[in-house]
Amino acid sequence: DDKLVGMQESLDEAYLEYIKKEFLAKLAYYNKIAGTLEKRDALLRETLSREEMDRYYNRAFVNFDIVQDFLPLNAENEYDSSFIKYLKAEYLEGERMRVLLEMYENDYVKNPVLEKTIYLSDRDPEGTKIEWRNEARPCILLDFFQAEEDCYDTFDIIYEFYVNLVAYNRLEE
Repeated sequence: DDKLVGMQESLDEAYLEYIKKEFLAKLAYYNKIAGTLEKRDALLRETLSREEMDRYYNRAFVNFDIVQDFLPLNAENEYDSSFIKYLKAEYLEGERMRVLLEMYENDYVKNPVLEKTIYLSDRDPEGTKIEWRNEARPCILLDFFQAEEDCYDTFDIIYEFYVNLVAYNRLEE
């Protein structure tokens, strides 16, 4: 049994080394595209009205159905993205990943902004304490911000959506 435990510890060390290298590669890629993403985000925010932005996000969510399942259901039992003003996911120095969600007034939460930072290390994630509205139904996207776990898989999906927002929006064209 000691041999097996030793082997597992060796595997764990190798995996940790792999994860750190993978993170550094993702961070380098993000840093390479961050300027373009900032320009894209500014252009979208400056040129689209609230209604146009809502349609833009909605079309992108429909075309990336994995992330569509992250959304809350409205009173008509349809996926609702109308509360999203801005969604951003990024890799940061210090082995950190962050998601920022700016929202319009909505039926789900009172907070205008939710933010969560997760770490590659054993450090606990940091996030906004959500102020739920009375009738709010939980959903993966909003739950992500209050979860005490790191939720790396959820971050990866949100990041994919954020980086490729325009591509997912254009799939119907």
